[in-house]
Amino acid sequence: EMDRTDAWSRSLLMLVSPTGTGYVNYVAVAAAQYLTRGDVATVTLQYSKRPSPLSLTKVKDAGAQNRLLWLQILERVRRMAPERRPRVVVFGESLGAHTSQAPFVGWGTLGPEALGIDRALWIGTPAGSKWRLELEDTDRLDVDTDTVAIVNDYEQYLALGQERRHSVRYVLLSHDNDGVTKFSAHLLVQRPPWLGP
Repeated sequence: EMDRTDAWSRSLLMLVSPTGTGYVNYVAVAAAQYLTRGDVATVTLQYSKRPSPLSLTKVKDAGAQNRLLWLQILERVRRMAPERRPRVVVFGESLGAHTSQAPFVGWGTLGPEALGIDRALWIGTPAGSKWRLELEDTDRLDVDTDTVAIVNDYEQYLALGQERRHSVRYVLLSHDNDGVTKFSAHLLVQRPPWLGP
């Protein structure tokens, strides 16, 4: 399909993992199309057709599916002449954020780099994302904290300062009032740090 649509000639390839129902946020896609003046190809592969809470059992398979697809894309991009290679970015929202982070589990920030991901934006990453937990582990040697920003909103991103923003490659937009980013099974037995004293 990417050959048929000549996706390889675009300056930007946007890899998207949809939500459980297969939904892709049309505003994110439209924004990318607008900002690149249409010089973007959006690639997604559905892994489920059920609501996200019923698709949680598909996260592992979706992660493997994304990894295989993205490796094929990376291989093709690397065979292209350097001056013709598109930039590759990732977008995921809610369960789509979870399933698009799954290919990087165990690799920290080296994962996206190894797969040739230039930038990524995740909105509402579920608390159960193992990769997100890796990013929050300050003792991991495979996590470059300068390349990651976990923010509540755009104003918080701007408050990072120009120098810090310049080094950020992966943004996790996690609203403070979004239950998806907070609730996980460990809450049954452990008081969360965000609850306060």
